[in-house]
Amino acid sequence: MRTHSKIMVLLAVTIAMFGSVFLGYQYIKDRQEALFIKANSDTKELMIDNILNSKAKSFQGSVHDYACWDEMVEYVAHPSRKWEAVNLSTIESFGFSNTWILNSKFENVYTICDTSRSWNSSVVSKEILSQAFEGKGYCHFFLNLRDTLWEFTGATIVPSTDYEHKSPAQGYFIVAKFWNKEYIQSIEGELDFAIRFRSPADSLQVGKRDNSKITISETFKDAYGKDVLSVEFTSKNQLMADLSVTNRLSYALIGLLLVTILVFFYAVRRWISTPLAQITKSLSNESAYFVNGMEKQKNEFGEIAGLIKNFFEQKNRLQKEIEERIEAEERAHELYENTVNLNHELQASEEELRQNLDMTMQLNEVLSKQQQEITDSINYASRIQAALLTPIELLKHLNHDFFILYKPRNIVSGDFYWVSTKDNKLYIAVADCTGHGVPGGFMSMLGMAFLTEIVNQSQDQRAGEILDTLRLRVASSLHQTGKVGDSRDGMDIGLCIIDVETLAMQFAGAYNPLYVVRKVPTTDGTKQVEFIEHRGDRMPICFSHKIDQQFTTIDLQLQKNDMLYLLTDGYQDQVSSITLEKFKRNRIRELLNELVAKPLVEQKEILDYTFEEYRGEYRQVDDVLVFGMRI
Repeated sequence: MRTHSKIMVLLAVTIAMFGSVFLGYQYIKDRQEALFIKANSDTKELMIDNILNSKAKSFQGSVHDYACWDEMVEYVAHPSRKWEAVNLSTIESFGFSNTWILNSKFENVYTICDTSRSWNSSVVSKEILSQAFEGKGYCHFFLNLRDTLWEFTGATIVPSTDYEHKSPAQGYFIVAKFWNKEYIQSIEGELDFAIRFRSPADSLQVGKRDNSKITISETFKDAYGKDVLSVEFTSKNQLMADLSVTNRLSYALIGLLLVTILVFFYAVRRWISTPLAQITKSLSNESAYFVNGMEKQKNEFGEIAGLIKNFFEQKNRLQKEIEERIEAEERAHELYENTVNLNHELQASEEELRQNLDMTMQLNEVLSKQQQEITDSINYASRIQAALLTPIELLKHLNHDFFILYKPRNIVSGDFYWVSTKDNKLYIAVADCTGHGVPGGFMSMLGMAFLTEIVNQSQDQRAGEILDTLRLRVASSLHQTGKVGDSRDGMDIGLCIIDVETLAMQFAGAYNPLYVVRKVPTTDGTKQVEFIEHRGDRMPICFSHKIDQQFTTIDLQLQKNDMLYLLTDGYQDQVSSITLEKFKRNRIRELLNELVAKPLVEQKEILDYTFEEYRGEYRQVDDVLVFGMRI
């Protein structure tokens, strides 16, 4: 083994032995300190528990005396102010903050409250008291109300023969103690501890240990057994202060011994071990790097370092010349091979690009053909859907001015309108089917067919009954039973039935609303806008958990020049490209109030312009349908 290695091994063994002795001493000392501290902490904790239990028992004794009393049983059943004045006037002398006497239904019979807290008898709910007395004759719990800690103690009111409170409660006697500043200071004086409150979440956080203090935590629970507050009792740890003085003296002596050993070994390493190690590394690695600067030392190690440095400098110059010649030859050969390989790669890449270009052109041709076929099919489906919608020419013969703003998100729409007449009645429906495009289009055709069939077959059905029948037809045709995996397809709809002679109207809705806007005269001769809104029932036209609940029919009496609006949710759900917010229902109400007096052609144009202006560059999120008619 080399001299340098022997010195380092000796230093390591010495430090290891010293460390082992120090760690053993430290372990024994820490163990003793831990035992002393634990014994001291256990004593303090026992003292705190005894004081708190004593406080609680002082309340419980008074509560028991009042609750186990035949006259109190009679008083709860038949309250008497005269009996209160004679028998309950001394309650305040027991030091309670609040006192409640409740009957068996937890209804208040008598209350004494701390006027400084401005609370009444409803501070504790019936649910909390029921939980507190569940299966017990006594209760003791805490509540943190309005940043105030209250301690509650109570007992069931029973005859004096039931000392253990096992019979059914005739009433409840409950007292509360407010942990105010004076009460906390009295406990701190008895314990010689400082008291601080923490939330249960804060009490779970482990902070830095402070041995100079004794901190004992007590958790107060509510009537449900849940943590309300954690109370920390903190006192100065005099035992730890005395131990710290002894420890500092021990550490000083051990540190002095350690410094002496380290200084000795540092001198040996600095003057002997390190120079030997540098010379050894220099010879082993055939490099003068490890002895740079040593030649300036005026000792034996400096002379040896100078000789080594001169030898390696000459050797390095010769090796560098040889390596430069070999590298130049290799570089020339490599350049030639790279040139040949590059020519081959360029030729292969050109052929591959030509083949890829041909394939891309063929693929684009196939995709263009398929896209055209799909677009033609969707356009044909749109023409079929348009043919099923109520023709505009038919609507013009209804003797009512109307407009229809119809903006499908795709070519085929999931929204549809349906108008029919029967027996001097006008039927109008606006619906929003599940999905967009072709799926929504199929649902819309199904809805129009069912509405036509139901109205033609029915005999004076009301609007809600028609929606009930429509919901059953949709659920049956789509085989919806409520099972997992069943189709959830359906529609939202608003349906109006108007008697064209009396202008009496029925409305029923499945999520879709009805707006009636009219101008009514005021006392000063002017007219103001009256806005009537009916949002319909919160259930769809499909199978749902409300399948057995009937739709509501709302009866209204229309007036001449009333504006009637039916619309789907596509208008209000549109998102703005500027604010990224939806249009929302409130903006629709404000817009319709402004449009009520305008011609219907202009109303449609304004609605369309407002929608497009609000949408901006943002995509249309849903199909849009607005039906407006002036009576």
